[in-house]
Amino acid sequence: MQELGSGKTAERPVRLGGALVTLVEPHRGHEVAYNRWYERDHFYAGCMIGAWNISGARFVATADLKALRYPADSPVIPDPSTGSFLA
Repeated sequence: MQELGSGKTAERPVRLGGALVTLVEPHRGHEVAYNRWYERDHFYAGCMIGAWNISGARFVATADLKALRYPADSPVIPDPSTGSFLA
């Protein structure tokens, strides 16, 4: 076992284990409420509280970025014009 605070990570190196990804399109007219809820509550209470979670971020897909999505037909995203928020 490595000594706490020793900085010796050779015995137990830090490794990445996985990622949680969501693509969300709030109901039209409810975007502000959704973002407030996500940023003030869910991000911390539902995401960052997870064991071994060291960081989190959100991204917004603008119309220009959505136009670059491929393939046009996908079982993951049936309509590539939806899914504005990636977390």
